[in-house]
Amino acid sequence: MGLYDIEDEENLTAAAIAAGQSAEEFEKRLDSRDDSGDHILAMFLSRDEEPVQQSGGNTKSMPSLFTDDFAFARAACEYLRQEQRLKVEIDPAKRIIEIVPPDDLKARYKTFPAEVRPDGGRHILCDDKELIQAEIQRSRKDESAWPKVEYLWELSPVLAWLGDKLLASFRRHTAAVITVNQGLEPGEIAYLLSSVIPNRRGQPIIHRWFSISVTNGRPSQPEPLEKLLERTRLGATPLPNPGADIDLTPVQKLLPDVVEKARQHMRAERERWSHNLASQLSEHERDLEELRQRHIKEVQLVIDGLSIAEKLKINRSEMRLREIQSIFDEHRAWLHETMTTEDAPYIKVAAVLRGAA
Repeated sequence: MGLYDIEDEENLTAAAIAAGQSAEEFEKRLDSRDDSGDHILAMFLSRDEEPVQQSGGNTKSMPSLFTDDFAFARAACEYLRQEQRLKVEIDPAKRIIEIVPPDDLKARYKTFPAEVRPDGGRHILCDDKELIQAEIQRSRKDESAWPKVEYLWELSPVLAWLGDKLLASFRRHTAAVITVNQGLEPGEIAYLLSSVIPNRRGQPIIHRWFSISVTNGRPSQPEPLEKLLERTRLGATPLPNPGADIDLTPVQKLLPDVVEKARQHMRAERERWSHNLASQLSEHERDLEELRQRHIKEVQLVIDGLSIAEKLKINRSEMRLREIQSIFDEHRAWLHETMTTEDAPYIKVAAVLRGAA
């Protein structure tokens, strides 16, 4: 019926019966009602006159210092084995990592179902899909609740734990300072930055990774992360760690100017994003108003068909119109809070690269 309200649908049916309409006439009346697009998702997600465009062109993979998840997990485990005595065995040929979980990893798995927790007290991880598929088939034959080998991928709980352990290796408000042998001039300093601008609901909307290089005390224009990795070969070639003390005075002295440059860059990104979104926001507003008007007409049609006193019609009409207005006011507020960004970006220094002397 397109009313989405039990009472209104009952009233519409009662009015048809009171008017002496047959079942066929009532059905034709319903079929003739223009209810296309009444559902808010239909209004926003589809239009008959506009073909649906594939979104594949808008997707992009983030650059990484590692070739795959196994390479990251292997490097993380080797570091934790050296620094925190993590009990781990790595088989690069079979791409298998076996970890004896410490207490904090065990604590994470306490929130999971019992069958997910590893048997024998060891996590066995592998990113070989064929091996994982074979393990799934084996567990089905043995009627096991869960495969003994866990799939190593970006959503693995163990991989998330490794990432948190590495982050915890740095104290608050600290970042790695790395000396690179190529891509930077002697004395040049490149700040690797991550910046986020949230909407008014606190959800991240704009997230950028970029670098700002400083030569002779002057910050350069921001450079995409991909270009920095390309010219420094960071992650592609091993870097020796001389273990020597580094004079951080120049790095710290230049930091305020670099952060201000980053703020300017993110303000420009916010203005560009807001400009591109303005037309979409206006379109959503028009669609909402159009939908609201249609609901108002539906309510008026139902009320006019009721065989009740005029005063009751007015009271019922006002009540339903207030409900409709409240729903659409809430959705407009949600729409603006979701699509409006905050002014101040959050800026984090992820790392600092120094050109070798």
